[in-house]
Amino acid sequence: MSLTNALFSSVSGLEIASTQISVIGDNIANANTPGFKEKRAEFSAVLGQSITAGSGFAQIGAGALVNDIRTVFSQGVFETTQRNTDLGIGGRGFFVLDGSFGRTYSRAGNFGFDSDGFLTDPTNNRLQGFGIDPATGSSNGILGDIQVNLPLSPPKATGSITLGMNLGATDIVPIAGPFDPANSQATSSAREGITVFDSLVTFVVDPIAGVPAGEIQFNFKTANGAQQLQNVAFSMGPVAGSGSTSGIATTQFNQPAVTNLLSQDGFRPGTLSALEIDENGLLNGVFTNGVTASLSQIALANFGNVEGLTEVGRSQLIESVEFGAPVIAGANSGNLGSIRSSSLEKSNVDLAQQFVNLIVSQRAFQANTWTVSVANELLANLVALGH
Repeated sequence: MSLTNALFSSVSGLEIASTQISVIGDNIANANTPGFKEKRAEFSAVLGQSITAGSGFAQIGAGALVNDIRTVFSQGVFETTQRNTDLGIGGRGFFVLDGSFGRTYSRAGNFGFDSDGFLTDPTNNRLQGFGIDPATGSSNGILGDIQVNLPLSPPKATGSITLGMNLGATDIVPIAGPFDPANSQATSSAREGITVFDSLVTFVVDPIAGVPAGEIQFNFKTANGAQQLQNVAFSMGPVAGSGSTSGIATTQFNQPAVTNLLSQDGFRPGTLSALEIDENGLLNGVFTNGVTASLSQIALANFGNVEGLTEVGRSQLIESVEFGAPVIAGANSGNLGSIRSSSLEKSNVDLAQQFVNLIVSQRAFQANTWTVSVANELLANLVALGH
């Protein structure tokens, strides 16, 4: 009977309106959840029966049903924070995590270091990344936990010295004769000192004058295992007629002696003083000896069908049979997005739109209750005919 059909159709309308209100409520509740993606209830009509009419067959619907709860993976806006381990993804991709559920994926980037130096999320899932090849300073392609254990930056022995200065054309050497390193004060008119690093320790040595370019051999007479006969390239800038233009040339004008450039390429060991994360996901350690070195690279994953991922709570998703093969690579490579440090991607929920949807769902629910009431009243009238 069509009245009974109307009653059941209205009940299905109540069910889907309730589902839609539940989805909207979840969206509103997670409006401030980092990385949360809006859900959308999608419905389809149910065909009840076909009847013969004058123009052929006519179809009577039997209500509606929830066809899918779809996740909308649009980009959320970024909120700037004061923690450099708060990370956002600008573009496609998911952070790769390892924890109690095995491998999971997330857009929520509120990470921090635990007591063992692992970079983890609030539920202790470890962020995954690639190690760094020390020879090239780039990713080695081996995926694993990101861990920073306050490493030391190794020292570097001096390999070259560059000096650029003006030697006064009218300066007089106090004692005429060849330069004597043992008596440099009296046998030269200009002097400059520079710190030179050997393989173990730091020495302060006097310069050797009269050598515009070439190599100087330092014989560090130490008993602690320092490298002996250490060769150091020495340059006083480009030499006239040599074709070289690098550096600052040493001159001999009629002006007081002055040093314009003094540098060497060695440095002492350094301890980690700060961490910086760039758009490629590289964790760069800043060390006290002035060296900046990459320690790890954050990995991102992407899928052919991101809507096939399954949620397991705590802003985490896992693979399902519909997700497609994952592609895991360094951030900002291929079609993967870039990393924004000291930023969190906010929920992409539009509260204004959710409130409008809530009003529409409320009215739909009320309309279906009215239909149920009318159908019930008509059925009661029908039953009353038998009395």
